[in-house]
Amino acid sequence: MSGAAPKLMAIVSADPQASAPPLAPAAVRVVPVPKPHASVSEPAIAAATPAPAPMPLLQMRDTQEEPRDPSGQEVTGSGATYLKRMRDAGYPLDLSKDLEEIISLRSVGVTPEYAKGMGQAGLGTPTARDLISLKAVGVTSEYVAALRASGISPTDFQQVISEKGVGITPEYAKSIASIGRGSPTVHDLIGMKALGITPDYAAELNASGIRPKDLHDLESMKAVGVTPEYAKSMAAAGMPALDSHDLVSLRAQGVTPEYARWLKQTFPGTDVHDLRQGAVFHIDADFVARAKQHGFNDTSLDKLVKLKMSGLLD
Repeated sequence: MSGAAPKLMAIVSADPQASAPPLAPAAVRVVPVPKPHASVSEPAIAAATPAPAPMPLLQMRDTQEEPRDPSGQEVTGSGATYLKRMRDAGYPLDLSKDLEEIISLRSVGVTPEYAKGMGQAGLGTPTARDLISLKAVGVTSEYVAALRASGISPTDFQQVISEKGVGITPEYAKSIASIGRGSPTVHDLIGMKALGITPDYAAELNASGIRPKDLHDLESMKAVGVTPEYAKSMAAAGMPALDSHDLVSLRAQGVTPEYARWLKQTFPGTDVHDLRQGAVFHIDADFVARAKQHGFNDTSLDKLVKLKMSGLLD
């Protein structure tokens, strides 16, 4: 090693202009260095830099949203007009306190004109909730006037809503009044219409010999399913001359003409009271057979009822 050093020194001193090949580790990546440019002054840089484009006016406006009414429209537009007109009609709606009512009023189509019309129908001033329900079921001021003209006038808006909800028309009210079982009240009309009672139903009952005492009796018969056919079948089973009360109670307890015929044949002399008892305590052919198997041979319906009530055969 000592001998090589003088030779290297001699080469360097002999030709100082000569350039020795660079020594670089093999694993190092040589990155070319860009050539230096002439220095540029700061004013020149500023002049060469493009100025930012001006912001569009839409971007420079205040981003705070305008207050909106429940329908999504700006209050400064139709929403504000609607609220003002409703206030003029007597409904001082507040956007914050009455938000849900405002949404409901507009969604069902309540207008200031509609509110005024309902207020002039002769039933007082409807509340905002009344207006929503009235409009939702399709009540108009003409409908209210026609009901009042039929002679069976509603006393408040809730009755009007109920009448319209079940489909009562002025014509229906007049036809029920013509049945001849008293003057119906609004409550009667609502109940009868809900049950599907028509003048034809009442006429069919009359033709079969069944005459309801009043409209309430007629409602009871329809509610439990008494028909002229049921009355005729019960008479054919040996139970003639049943009045409306008997028919209602028997039908409500599930008594069929077939059961009436069996009970009448098994226990001669059975009347309506016996028929009710037999139905209530389920005295049938199976029970009579079980009683006989246990040595009970009494043929009295009353004794069989007492046996059933005792539970001795359970």
